[in-house]
Amino acid sequence: MRTHNCQRYGNDCTIAAIATTLNISLDEAEELMADIRKAPNNWVLHRDMKEKLIKFGYLEPDCKYSTKFDPSKGDAMIYARYKDEPFRHYIPYIGGMFYDPADKEPSSKLNDCLIPSACSGIVNLAT
Repeated sequence: MRTHNCQRYGNDCTIAAIATTLNISLDEAEELMADIRKAPNNWVLHRDMKEKLIKFGYLEPDCKYSTKFDPSKGDAMIYARYKDEPFRHYIPYIGGMFYDPADKEPSSKLNDCLIPSACSGIVNLAT
């Protein structure tokens, strides 16, 4: 069964998204992502997240980044932006569910304040 991980701080949705995607603990995910978190705010760039997912074998090396999220393409790592804020947010989409690190439970519906784009092609995910 997949564990839904919630972010512990305002700037660590990446850690929670990786933990949920790889089905590991938040501490394990933090250790895996330590080399690409950028000081001073610990944010992770989209290209670095994509490279990590490829390295872990959970994203096809030739995957394409799409500016529009298409759920029919299957599991994905959503890279969303907030409609009224300058922030970005990572959300795993696995098995038809959004595992938003800002929410306490997975949902079949994405938060209305987010505009999603995605890296599709996530593979090897056992739900």
